[in-house]
Amino acid sequence: MDNSQSSYFPVSAFVRLPENWETNYSIDVITYVSDFSVSGIESALFSINWYSKHLIALNEPVLSGTLPTKIYRFTYLRTFHNPIVIRIENNNDTISIHWKVSDGAGGYEPGEIIESESKQLSTKDWELIENKIDSIDFWNLPTVETGLMGTDGSQWILEGKTLGQYKVVDRWCGGKISSVCRKLIELTDLKLKKDDIY
Repeated sequence: MDNSQSSYFPVSAFVRLPENWETNYSIDVITYVSDFSVSGIESALFSINWYSKHLIALNEPVLSGTLPTKIYRFTYLRTFHNPIVIRIENNNDTISIHWKVSDGAGGYEPGEIIESESKQLSTKDWELIENKIDSIDFWNLPTVETGLMGTDGSQWILEGKTLGQYKVVDRWCGGKISSVCRKLIELTDLKLKKDDIY
């Protein structure tokens, strides 16, 4: 896989730009994102670099607009537990799920891959995920929520990629995206203790 791109995520998704920035041409976006105190660019870059480091270590592809497959990817970074990534793909109604685990810790260094598995799923499994995506209005959720980040716990990062559309939602300890992500865990053969999902 080509992981030459330094970042897996668009900075604009993590920076809190004004709601009408795409149509209000009086907003100077370049100046806006240069002001760390206004836009949270420093925090955005920290998160992007942290998450990208784990995805690189897990040998994950960048979900760019050039990939034809429909994909949802859950990156699960628990502070003291092994990092996990789960990716479900729909390639012309052939459904597959892939999961990887590294021996690092989500809040620290990513480590090396210790588990890398995949299996075929049914179109009903894909429809179940799509229904859960629709039920939380995933494509319209803000990427980040302000003031909802702790020191110990977990980051849940859910990405969606369809033709011509990409979305990332980042939540502390699951939040609104937890129902989708928990279902993705269930669809794998991962053996996680109930207490280890937080």
